[in-house]
Parts: sequence; C-alpha cells; structure tokens
Amino acid sequence: MDGELLEALAAFLSHDDDTELPAHLRFISLNHRSLVGGRTGDGKVGADFIDDLISSLIGGDQAKETWEPCLSCSAWDRCTAGPMVHLLMDRSKAQSARIRERLHETLQAVHQRGNVHITARELRGVLSYVLFGVRCCGDLHANGKSGGRSGTPVEHIGNMAFNPESPFRQGDLLKEMTELDPALEAHSNLDRRLLADFPAPHGEGPDAARSHLASLRRSAFFEWTADALEELTGNCNALGLAGGRYLSDFRHASEADAVENAALCRRLVRGISHLEDLPPLALNRSGKVALRLPTRTPTETKFWVELELDRFRLEPDLPANLDKAVPRLARQIRLIFTRPSDEGGESLLMGYQLFATLLQLESGEQLADTRSDDLFANLQIFTQRLAQESSRSLFAWNPKEDEKVFSLNLEERGDNQALAITTESPTPQK
Repeated sequence: MDGELLEALAAFLSHDDDTELPAHLRFISLNHRSLVGGRTGDGKVGADFIDDLISSLIGGDQAKETWEPCLSCSAWDRCTAGPMVHLLMDRSKAQSARIRERLHETLQAVHQRGNVHITARELRGVLSYVLFGVRCCGDLHANGKSGGRSGTPVEHIGNMAFNPESPFRQGDLLKEMTELDPALEAHSNLDRRLLADFPAPHGEGPDAARSHLASLRRSAFFEWTADALEELTGNCNALGLAGGRYLSDFRHASEADAVENAALCRRLVRGISHLEDLPPLALNRSGKVALRLPTRTPTETKFWVELELDRFRLEPDLPANLDKAVPRLARQIRLIFTRPSDEGGESLLMGYQLFATLLQLESGEQLADTRSDDLFANLQIFTQRLAQESSRSLFAWNPKEDEKVFSLNLEERGDNQALAITTESPTPQK
C-alpha cells in the first residue's frame, strides 16, 4: 500500500500528464490554502474558518454560560474581553456582523498582498489579541479603577488591530495590519463628523489630537455600515483599508475566470499604456492598446505600436492540482497576451501593488518616476516583448500636427521593401 501511495503521489505531482489521484486518496497542499477565506470548488465564497475560529475562541456552545458572570462583574467598564464577547455572541446584531465582515476584509487583504503567509497558529493568536486584549481578570480587579476605561468594544478592536503602539504587539501578521491602518488616510466630511460627535479633549496638544482622530477612524471602520458611509460621504468605500481602494477588484479578479475579468483586463492593459508619455490620440483608439517605443535620443515625435485589446485576458494564478475542497484566494493574477498565430504568448504575473498602480494610471492619476521602482522590472520585460509583436507596423505623432496620427508600414515592392506613411483618422475609445 505504501508503494502504491508513493507512486500515485509522484505521478500526481510530476505534472507530466493528466494523472489523477485514486478516488480514495486526496492530496492537500497547506501552502496553497487560504485560511482567511476564498472560493471553493463548488463556487461558494466565504470565510468559514475565521468565523469558526472566533466561535471557538469565545467558547463555542458553552460561550453563554462561560461569559455570563461578566455581566455583573465590577470590572466590566475596564474590561476588553467581556463586552466584545457578548457583542459577538449575538449574531443578529448588525454591529456583530460588521465586525466579522471587517475582520474578513482585513485578513484577506493581508493574504492577498502576499507579504505574510498566515498560519493557523498566528491567525488564532492575532484574533485572540485583537478581540480580547492583553489584560486578564486578575489584573483588572487588582488595579481597581486606577486602570481606567478601555473604551467601547469597537474602539478597543480598532486600536488593537491597527495601532502600531498597542501594548505587547508582536508578530508579522500584526505588523502587516498596521500598513492597512484606516487612520493613514483621510476624508474631510467623515473626519468632521467624527470630531463633531466625539470632540478631542480640550487643551490637548496636536499629537494627542491626531491620535484621537486616528482612534475614531479605526473605530468607525468596524462600526459604520456601508449605507451610513454612502449617506454621509456619497461613497460607501470612503472609509477603507489604507491603500485598499482596489482590493475588491483584486479579490474579484482572483475568484473569477477570464470571461468575467474581461472589463478589468481592459483597464489594466490601458493602465500599461499610460506608463509612458503618449498623446491622447494614441491612448483613445477604439479596441487598441498603445505601447510606446523607446528612442535612443529624446525626440518630439512619439512612436508606438498597437495591439488588439481582445488578445489579452486576465486569470488568477492558482496551482493546477489544488484540491477544490480547500478555500483558495490567489495572491497573484496573470495578464496573458495571445499571439494571432496561437503560437504561445506572453504573460505578466502581478501582485496587488502592481495591480493597484496600473488601475491608478488608467484612472488618470500621475505617478512620479515609476520606472525607477523594482515593482516595474517584470512589467518592462513584458512590454518590450509585446512591442516586438508589431515590428513591421508602427504609429507616430508630432506636436506640429497634433490632430493627426501617422501610420508607418513596411510594404513589399518587388524585391525591395519600402516605408509607406499614411494618415489615420483617430477613432475615440468606446
């Protein structure tokens, strides 16, 4: 039996053919699983492991009996664990659901950023730290009222999750979560509302005022619903994770196939064309993507090649032999260009940072000196190979005739080749 098992696993992992494991065997690679949720083979999307882990941490079926004495405890106002547990036990409360939803979002963002591999042990430790804090019952009673209030449950969880100065903070996962701190960004309408409802203590210095607003933003992240944010700011995503504007797009791309990702794929490809300085006439041609050709010396004339947008597709990068019963959430997605001759193609593997940068460019944002960043090393190789696909035909634009696009093509004339230059009418992008 041992020999049969080893032989079956070796054939399955070799990728030499389409060998499948026998029906009574299952191979699960723990390196490829997503503990923080994702899509399974049956198409369901969820974060059951996080929810089950939270339920286990608060006591499971015995949670109510375990935490019942806390309701009459004299240290309730100074406690971090008791109020949070009683809030989480009532799954019917909107605030309880919102806390779980925001925890899912944050932990999935850490997973998809790809800087930290989340293990079950570290995930359990972080949830315990964020939900319960670090003060035990004995400490709370021994210190009496001198310990001060710990704040509301959402105030507590916000600071424990994101504040880099929270007590006894340690570990890569908690460190990565500080990079996503909602307090690192700002929204004028939202911040004014928070300070109007919870003004900073009078007479405090600027550092204390900033710390107070940061705490309010972290609390609101776990408390305010999407409808409330929409009503106040006109944008349901006004209060999100720092640098996380495109996280939902990245998550969608990592769970969808090429057909579902078609519109997002076009946006990314257009973002690539915006990396270089090209005239609007080059960027707005229908169904095309422009890639500028580098010149050895600076010139006023801009040269570029064009490729069909339909030849690009976007797919999640997942191992082919991943067990479909294991939740999967890709950390990288692959942009693929297919040659007209169907003789292979080119692909670009991108993580969230590059993905977000390209969407920023597509939306019109300007980035300073992007080519000096290591983030674009693979992208440069990808675009250089794509530029070679149309080596016999290119386009040009000159500011002296800024309403014209010139097409340059090599034509066969007998035994010779000639360069034919024509003027094309720009077609607006649809």
